[in-house]
Amino acid sequence: MNDEKLTIDGRPLRLTYVADAWNTHTHRWVGYFRDLGCEVKVISYREWDIPGVEVYVHSPVPQGLMTIPPLKQLHTLTDYMHVKSMINWADIVHVHFIYRYRFNMVFKGVHKLVVSTWGKDIITDSDEREPRNEVYWKKYVLKQAAVLTATTHFLADATRKYSPGGKEIHVIPFGVDLDVFDPEKFPRKNPDDQPYRIGFLKHLRTKYGPDTLIEATRLIRDRGHNIRTILAGVGDDEDELRKLARDLGVHRIIDFVGRIPHEEVPAFMASLDIFCMPSRWESETFGVAAVEAEAMEIPVVATAVGGVPEAVDDGVTGILVKPNDPVAITNSISDLLEEPLVRVEMGKAGRKYVAEHYDWQENAARMKKIYLDLVQS
Repeated sequence: MNDEKLTIDGRPLRLTYVADAWNTHTHRWVGYFRDLGCEVKVISYREWDIPGVEVYVHSPVPQGLMTIPPLKQLHTLTDYMHVKSMINWADIVHVHFIYRYRFNMVFKGVHKLVVSTWGKDIITDSDEREPRNEVYWKKYVLKQAAVLTATTHFLADATRKYSPGGKEIHVIPFGVDLDVFDPEKFPRKNPDDQPYRIGFLKHLRTKYGPDTLIEATRLIRDRGHNIRTILAGVGDDEDELRKLARDLGVHRIIDFVGRIPHEEVPAFMASLDIFCMPSRWESETFGVAAVEAEAMEIPVVATAVGGVPEAVDDGVTGILVKPNDPVAITNSISDLLEEPLVRVEMGKAGRKYVAEHYDWQENAARMKKIYLDLVQS
């Protein structure tokens, strides 16, 4: 192996990712190893261009003549053969996110298979009993894996319930690129400048708690604080959230700014005084946005659900509160607004915390070592 470029037998290491080509995290992993000289291909369920990488969209829904059974079967067979050829070509196949249906049969017999669980592929939203076929496919894919990884210890514990034989699960977070998320590269908001800006960055779905933040916005305003709340994201519950803001009389101090491209997230975070992550989802696997805010030296107020306490050091980089409690959110944000020096200290501590635990380069290097150990084994 060459320390600078990943090679095997004098040629570039070949990697096939089974991952969502649209997802930002897929782009980061693929780009990192592509830049190390690897030849990379992606098998995806959604179409998206990734420079220097072949992306194959697996099994798009047949239309027109393709719905005729013989033609549909031919399409399925052709698709399967293409997927298998991309898997057989690779030195390492890396599955990011487990899809729970028969497609997973393609992983049978793949000796150098890495499987990374992301969250919703392991943890379900419903309190109802999990369908047997979903349990089966989770266990099936995890059993095929030579190496398992998860993004948090919380998710690793959830993954172990489906992993036969007690395989080791490496915890490798998504991490933050500290060269990109660098507060020195962006205009700094003066801690005393008003209105104070409270930010939220997530899908606009009630399980992530934007309604709690809207309720807290009214309470914070009623305490005399001059604030604006910025809700960044899109989602099925946006209309209901806008109505809630109007009903509570805070629609003029809440901005719905839509989806923010990932490359614009550092500037968004830099414009804030406080970042809020009010999720009520007990199975929240991580707090990527919270870590990104910390990297930009922005203190975080978040709920202590799922893996979020791994992302926020309570009392040091931010404040953790119980979910579904707008008063607790209000108290925490109000306290920070009244103590600008505390906000600055928490911001500094947040960046240090991210550098120690969630540096993207460090996390990616750990995945690189896994690849090296696997091809050398």
